[in-house]
This record gives sequence, structure tokens and C-alpha cells, in this order.
Amino acid sequence: MHANARRFLVLMLLQAFAVGLSSLFVNLYIWNIDRSLITQATYSLSSSAAILLSFPLCSLHARRTSPMASSRVGLVIFMLTYATILWLREDCARHVVLLGSLFGLAVSFFVIGQHMQFLENAQDAQRDRFLYAANFLTSFAAIVAPLLSGWLIRHVAGPAGYYSVFGLSLLTFAVAAWWSYRVQGQPLGRQSNLLGAWRNRQPRWRGMLWVSVGSAMVEGSYTSFLVTIMAYSILQDELAMGAYSALVGLVGLLSSIALARSSRARHRMGIYTSGALLVFGASLGLALLPQTASLVAYGVASAIGFNLITTSLMAWSYAAIESAPDYAQHKLDYIVVREIPLGVGRMAGIGLFLALHAAFPAQVLSIAFVLFSAVYLALLPALQRIWRPTRLSLQNI
Repeated sequence: MHANARRFLVLMLLQAFAVGLSSLFVNLYIWNIDRSLITQATYSLSSSAAILLSFPLCSLHARRTSPMASSRVGLVIFMLTYATILWLREDCARHVVLLGSLFGLAVSFFVIGQHMQFLENAQDAQRDRFLYAANFLTSFAAIVAPLLSGWLIRHVAGPAGYYSVFGLSLLTFAVAAWWSYRVQGQPLGRQSNLLGAWRNRQPRWRGMLWVSVGSAMVEGSYTSFLVTIMAYSILQDELAMGAYSALVGLVGLLSSIALARSSRARHRMGIYTSGALLVFGASLGLALLPQTASLVAYGVASAIGFNLITTSLMAWSYAAIESAPDYAQHKLDYIVVREIPLGVGRMAGIGLFLALHAAFPAQVLSIAFVLFSAVYLALLPALQRIWRPTRLSLQNI
């Protein structure tokens, strides 16, 4: 692994540590103010809409400067988001649209550079290992950061514990912004071809756009707030939440070590299928038996499962982009176009959750938990059709 790739992984570690400190506890802070799943959904919807609407602007900025300059802007907006939370304090629940929009804008700017680095630092045959190396570092952050946050919230009296956590996140994002100047990126051409990327009819590219809609539906509600609220409804304690998140991070770290050594591109379908089964089975078990032992089992199984799922989906998405004949000149355009079905899927997932909430207000948490976790299994037939081995690919194995 060359020096720039290592510097990028350090940046990912810093960003993941800053997010791990606070993202879970922003949801809990807002939940403790008004105890409303609708507020949680509104926060997630605002973030998803901001990502979708701002992504073309972010790509334009990346073309005129550089992808890493775009990521640096994202880190600064993360800082602004947490500064706003510290300013609003207990008024946060009344301004979730503002906070969600700021968070979505920060994510939009940051992931431009992140995607480009993942494309530039590894080719398809080695990308699974590179992604698992990144997962290893972010899992390490996911062990330490929430445990530290939970301890601070428990031992610093009153809301001041939350404020100290949000302030520490702000500081960590500032360090990440400073470190980002050491990460180099390839310059991009000024000419864009978004329409050409959108019209690309290659089966794998088009197929992965549709798959992105389904996977993003899970992101919109399940992973953005349902898991957090389900866990907190059982544990009822911030330090316990931090310890639970640390357990999930530890399992993710250990699974990343094992998978980074053994994973190959030809194994993706089996890896993804195993992950989908783990997530669905664990979700069903927790929904039927919502208690601490079931939550621990869910945490272990879902940490492995999501590691398997997300890495496979990311690797497939990058492989689909690389299959385009104009990939070298217009890879950023494909990243931007890919965000359209992702944004639509996230908002569709939130819309489905709101419909479930209206129909089954008392049981919505358990029903949504099972329904959204089943989406990954529902995507299997489509993925098998998209990535059915060709004669040429079989010769290259």
C-alpha cells in the first residue's frame, strides 16, 4: 500500500472517530427531548434530501478545485453542524430540518473525495482488501469513540455531558481537516458529462443503480435511526449504549481483519448472501424478543453482516463504474449520477416508515425493523443476474 493510500486511511480514521463520538448521541439527544419517531424521521429525511440536492454542486466544486478540497469543505461543514448543535442546545428538536440539512451537506462534500480515493488507490481485484482495511480502522474508531462518549455523558452532570461530546467531535473534525492537506488526489478535467453517465445502458451499471434504490431504503430509516432507538429502548442508558456500540465496533474490526486476508472479488456473492442472512435473522430475533441478550446477539451478528453487505455493494458499485468506456475521463460523473437512486431510495425508505407509523403506531418499531432488514435478501436475485460470471471473467479468475 503506497503512502498516499495510508494517509487517506488515517483521514478516514479521524473522520470516523469524530462521527463515532456524536452521530449516535445526536439522535439520542433529540430523542430525549421529545421522544418522537416522527422527529427522528424528519431529521433523516432532511439529511437525505440535502445529500441528493447538493451532490451536483459538490461535484462542480470538486472539478473546479479537487476532490480532496471538496472533502475538506465537508469536514468544515461537519464542524459547523456541531457548532450549531452547541448553540441551539435544547432547541435542537425544533430545528431538525436545519441540522439534518447541514449534516447532509457535510456528507455530500466529504464523500466526493472519499469515493475518488477508493477508486484511485486500488483496482477492482484488490479493492475488497482495501475496503476491509478502511473498515478495520473505522471499526477501531467505532470501539473507542462511543464508549468515550457514553462515559462522558454518564459522568458529566446534566446536558453538559452531551455538550462535551459534541465539542470533542468538533475538535476532531478540525484535526481531520488539517490532516486532509497531506492526502493527494488526481486532478479532474473541467468538462462534465453527467447526461452521458445517466444514459449509459451497460447492464451492470444500470442494474447497480436499481440495486442502490433498494439498499438506500434501508439506510433511510433502519440504519439511520431505527437501530439506535431500538437499542436505547432496551438499554435506557448512554454509557450502556456506548458499550454496546463498542462491542459492535470490536466485532466489525475482527471481521475486517479476517476478511481483508481472505476476501476475493469472485467471493462477493457468497459474502453478500451470508451478510444478508445474518442481518435479517438477527433483526427478526430482536424484534420478537427485545431484551438485552437478544440485543447483544443482534449486535454481533449485524456487525459482521453489515460488514459483508456494505463492502460487497461498494466493490460492485465501483466495478460497475470502472466498466464504463469513458470511466477515466468521467468517473466523477458516475459517482454523482449514482447518488440519484441512493437519494431517492433513502427518501422512499423514510416515506415507507412514515406510512407504517400511520398504520401501526404501537408496533411500528418491530415491524419496520424486520421489513427493512429483509430488503437485502430481496435484492439477491437482481444481484445474481447482474453479476452472473461471463466467459471472460471466468478466464481471469
